[in-house]
Amino acid sequence: MKFGGTSVGSAQRIKSIARIVTDHLSKKEKVVVVVSAMNGVTDRLLACAKAAVMKDRVELDRNFSILYELHIRTVNELNFHKDEE
Repeated sequence: MKFGGTSVGSAQRIKSIARIVTDHLSKKEKVVVVVSAMNGVTDRLLACAKAAVMKDRVELDRNFSILYELHIRTVNELNFHKDEE
């Protein structure tokens, strides 16, 4: 199974993927999961690279902050806590 883009674009969608994978595992099926970047992340990473090449620290920081906030928000929405592992 391969998931990426809009299918991993939010915490709710990631939870849906987890249910799909869990369903297949509960049927004793062998599963391989490949997850690519969340929706918009690849474009942001390319914008970071371009800003770095252009030595545009403001644009680099802006794009990095957007990426950071996206991932922190998603993790918080998923309620990942180390003590729940």
